[in-house]
Amino acid sequence: MRTIAVCNLKGGVGKTTTTVNLGACLARNGKRVLLVDCDPQGSLSNWLRAIPTNGESTLYEILRGQATVRAAAVPTRWPNLSVVPSSPKLHEIDRGALAGERVLWARMCEDFDYALFDCSAAAGVVLTNALTAAEEVIVPVQARGMAMGGVQRLQRLLQDMTARGNREVQLTGILVCQFDARTTISRQVLGQLRAEYAGLVFDTVVHESVRLSEAADCQRPITDYDPGSRGAAEYAAIAFELMTRERRPLQAAAAGRASGRALAARSARPFAARSGALPDPATRFGINRGVAAGPEVRTAAPAPASAHHAPPLRNPFGRD
Repeated sequence: MRTIAVCNLKGGVGKTTTTVNLGACLARNGKRVLLVDCDPQGSLSNWLRAIPTNGESTLYEILRGQATVRAAAVPTRWPNLSVVPSSPKLHEIDRGALAGERVLWARMCEDFDYALFDCSAAAGVVLTNALTAAEEVIVPVQARGMAMGGVQRLQRLLQDMTARGNREVQLTGILVCQFDARTTISRQVLGQLRAEYAGLVFDTVVHESVRLSEAADCQRPITDYDPGSRGAAEYAAIAFELMTRERRPLQAAAAGRASGRALAARSARPFAARSGALPDPATRFGINRGVAAGPEVRTAAPAPASAHHAPPLRNPFGRD
């Protein structure tokens, strides 16, 4: 099982959107996927209609030692996709009701192919438990100003955790979200990230999309809400990249531009597919990965309706 924290110590960068839609694309590809909602706000749990109503176990009970991940996992209406719900009481954990960073790790199970942890931007015991339980990290980054700050703060946190004796987490990739090729700042952020973290930025970027917001409002993954949309195609392409990417050590480095260049130099090898390459998503999802959206931008074109078993669902908001 691959255990992956979706984390950035900056809010509003697309962590929950990425966890939900990447997980849904992996599940659609036949992988057994567990999503763990590590944010007391419970946005992921609400998105996938997994809010406990009858005293079911949540991540809070797991961290208190009162439940296991297997007992708390709730199957969703989407095949192969399960959720460990959040609880507002997770704030109590961060206020000191629990000591130790390996509680969640000790209660994980091997029933799934992927476990994705939707992490809060606030550093605390819940976050360190998620990062300790995970073997890999995906860092969503907003294509806006000050995008580098959250990445560098996460580097320092992981460095501190390793110094305390935790296992070293592998950086799977940096994912640029909310990208708008029409704006100079989006193109500059993408270029800076690819220069500072060479080889670590996902080839596919996630564009600004009203459909992704509507999918959240309708409590459905984008693959279900509008499978023919660009957002669905982009997350399908990212799922393909994730299944074929190598994991990289996130080694300790000094803060600032020097740390980024050092990390980039250590990680400059191109990503390689594993033996027994998976089918290209262009075949499986009807994706054209060669469409350019500006300098050095790789994106995914919306899949035609014929590439899916069902036609795109009608948009309840009345917009195309």
